[in-house]
Amino acid sequence: HAREDLVLSREDERRRLRRELHDGVGPTLAGIGLGLEAADNALPTNIARTQELLSEVRTDVAGLIEDVRRVVDGLRPPLLDEVGLVGALTQRANTFADMAGWTMRLVSDPLPALPAAVEVAAFRIGSEALTNVVRHARATRCDIRLGVSDGSLVMEICDDGSGGAVPGKGAGLASIRDRATELGGVVTIDSHAKGTTLQVRLPLAEMSPHG
Repeated sequence: HAREDLVLSREDERRRLRRELHDGVGPTLAGIGLGLEAADNALPTNIARTQELLSEVRTDVAGLIEDVRRVVDGLRPPLLDEVGLVGALTQRANTFADMAGWTMRLVSDPLPALPAAVEVAAFRIGSEALTNVVRHARATRCDIRLGVSDGSLVMEICDDGSGGAVPGKGAGLASIRDRATELGGVVTIDSHAKGTTLQVRLPLAEMSPHG
């Protein structure tokens, strides 16, 4: 029984690390790739813009190094400690919007002190959703809304892309659903030819803030 428990625990930890790397490091690397591509495009005609983009990439690389260290130690993303959930999502969304050429808007109601697990899950889910928009949606606009309703943190990410998001299909959407489900949350997706709306509800009850 002890050996079986050890094997199960090790597999759970491997699953956690794989998910953390996929949801955290993956979106940052995607942003870095977009930044380098944008810098390459700007280089022949706009040196100042190229320097600005490369500076942003350097910042992302530095953040990525910290993220990897935190993942290894099983800790939360450093941006959450530095600027909170709204600030962290705004920075991540602005990076993608700048690189991909979106119009981006984030609107948040006043939020209470959130449980640490909910903060991390919301940030990871938001990052993965934005990565999906970059990779698949061919969108020109992406809006994020945050609020609290019926005892749950509610996050909506809406784009005006080509649709085609199918619940349960693809590693990204599966990871989003897994993260929400383990906290008792619910994910709904409305995807059609004029865009996709992803809504995530993460319950706050019976969880202590920053615990």
